Amino acid sequence: MKVVAIVPVYGANKEVPKEFIRNLRDCSAVVIVEAGDHGPGVTKEGKNLFRVYVPKDFYWAKSVNAGIKVSFLCWGMPGYFLLMNADTTFKRDLVSVLVREAEMARSIVQPITLRPDRSVWMSGGYVSWLFGDLCFIRAMKWREPDWLSAQGMLIPGEAIDDVGLMDAKHFPQYMADAEWSMRAKEKGWMLNVVSNAVIINHPESCAHLEECRRSFFGPFFSVRSSFYLPARFALLVKHWPWWGVVPAFAGFLLKAGLIQIARKLKWLPST
Repeated sequence: MKVVAIVPVYGANKEVPKEFIRNLRDCSAVVIVEAGDHGPGVTKEGKNLFRVYVPKDFYWAKSVNAGIKVSFLCWGMPGYFLLMNADTTFKRDLVSVLVREAEMARSIVQPITLRPDRSVWMSGGYVSWLFGDLCFIRAMKWREPDWLSAQGMLIPGEAIDDVGLMDAKHFPQYMADAEWSMRAKEKGWMLNVVSNAVIINHPESCAHLEECRRSFFGPFFSVRSSFYLPARFALLVKHWPWWGVVPAFAGFLLKAGLIQIARKLKWLPST
């Protein structure tokens, strides 16, 4: 079954580790989508390794969409797309394990994500309807998640046909992956976290996190922040009942404000 890996990269993280590429050897092709100060283009860097160049204002969602479109133009619709972040590490059998699980049902799957200390970072997520938020499931196995992240999300090609691309207009950076998976679930696709597939996330490599949190209000107006208010409001409009949008948005503002206060007082870490 053909699997095409899509790996968006930006800024200082443009160089993808060789071990990362080697561990994707079960993929038919690896498409690195680089956003930066250059014109669009495609280069071949290895037998199955390609680099797609896009403008720096593409951010995550447009970069993923560009990778999917290039893949379709070059090879047709593959069996699966694998969405990966280059700041993760994983074993070489990750792809085969995910494909085996996805083939057992009409499902979209992702591995469990661990921190470098091997504690659980997330295993999918659930919706906090009251606080208008998408929360991580911090357990190895809990229940079917409400949404998945792009930390190793394996998407059947037919799901892209059915659901469409990432909503880059409303979710340019954060939540595009989660929002896409919520649309997929509404279309009848099963979301599943594969308990015997693991990736390790290295959040310390995300230099923009601290930049977004230098001021109290900065994260609410930065596209590169998970608190970005236009994206938050769009999420509620698209997936909350109409009567719950305003209360949920107020709940999110309260929760996010308290988190920012706790960070300023150094009661919470910045990541």
